[in-house]
Amino acid sequence: MMKLNESNILDYLDDRLCKKDCADMEEALERSEDKSSDVDDARLAMQALHALVSVEPVVVSEDFWPRLREKLPAQPPRNAMAQVGSTLAGWLWPTTSKWAISARVAAVVAVLAMASLWFGPQRTVTPSSAISASEKAFISRSMQRHVDYVNSPPGVNSLPLPVGDAGSADHNTEQLDDGYMP
Repeated sequence: MMKLNESNILDYLDDRLCKKDCADMEEALERSEDKSSDVDDARLAMQALHALVSVEPVVVSEDFWPRLREKLPAQPPRNAMAQVGSTLAGWLWPTTSKWAISARVAAVVAVLAMASLWFGPQRTVTPSSAISASEKAFISRSMQRHVDYVNSPPGVNSLPLPVGDAGSADHNTEQLDDGYMP
């Protein structure tokens, strides 16, 4: 795999690479849009420079660069947002790593999961209001008995007596154990 550095790019533009290295360079340039556009710009500049040299000898003067720019073919202006977008796309959707497909699948799954959480049906707990008529009657009777009990004055005869109390009928019915053993 050939690295896209300045030295290799210049060797590629000057046709100083062997066929295998040239093929590797073209493959690497296909994967990198930024470097590919830089190489295209450099190729156009070199062609314009060679065309200028063929017309008149290159003499470095004060108007050399303006004249060279005039000779360059018209190129569409670069869009800064497109360059930023391609850089971000290269980071978010890597094409050179062996995990590129996994990263894309994971991103799609994450987006689908978030969408299903956001747009999916929301579960809310609603109280059940399906009470039968007999249950409603029981509840209302219980509530009325409670209200009656709370509002009634306390009375001695109204208090229940516990079983086995002195006032009950079964008081002292058990045989006392005096500890005698026959």
